[in-house]
Amino acid sequence: MNEGKKALYHCNYCNKDISGKIRIKCVVCPDFDLCMECFSVGAEVTPHKSNHSYRVMDNLSFPLICSDWNADEEILLLEGIEMYGLGNWNEVAEHVGTKNKTQCIDHYNVIYMNSPCFPLPDMSHVMGKNREELLAMAKEHGEVSKGVWHILFVVNRFE
Repeated sequence: MNEGKKALYHCNYCNKDISGKIRIKCVVCPDFDLCMECFSVGAEVTPHKSNHSYRVMDNLSFPLICSDWNADEEILLLEGIEMYGLGNWNEVAEHVGTKNKTQCIDHYNVIYMNSPCFPLPDMSHVMGKNREELLAMAKEHGEVSKGVWHILFVVNRFE
């Protein structure tokens, strides 16, 4: 992880930075993630239980809609708005973790509010591209390839 860059995700059990790694996201507990090691031993932290439903989340640290926001940050922005409400930008920015209040407001206005596909972002530059083309796009922006990326999850989230 880059020095000075705040962790996007941490394990809620061992507190390890799991940004850029495969992680387990609890479906029941809001904003609850586990590293693979803690998940594999059934770690529980109240109110989380090891029998809760979960989703496996892959590394999404590549640009998707614009070059200065990666797919993880896009998801965190939308989750933050859903959790804290549109207009509560301090909380949304804190949820994103790597962007400040002004960056979140500006990005949301440009990418979502002013989109020709309003209320959705313009995804025409990534729609229909295969994994190799998306990987090449990410490399053009200087992103390092880590793990397996499930771009369809992100694209489907915005549809």
